[in-house]
Amino acid sequence: MGGDFRIEVVTDHEYVLHAVAGAETVETWFHLEPEVLRELGVGEADEAKVVARTVDFMAERQSVADFPALVHLEDLIATYADYPEQIRDRLG
Repeated sequence: MGGDFRIEVVTDHEYVLHAVAGAETVETWFHLEPEVLRELGVGEADEAKVVARTVDFMAERQSVADFPALVHLEDLIATYADYPEQIRDRLG
């Protein structure tokens, strides 16, 4: 992902992305359900890495400035057929 960003742990299974997109600062919340992580095949993966790879995936498809305020992984699964395979590959 281009630009400056950091991912902050908020609570169990919740993270917030702080990103700079041009002159704008963007904040996007990520909510990760353990059962969705298992569905993706990354159940025991470091959740912060899942969020970081998801940010990369999303940034390849849309501007960070256009990220929604809240992201649920199940929405990405429903929207992008290649998301599960891509996230597993990116986590290596």
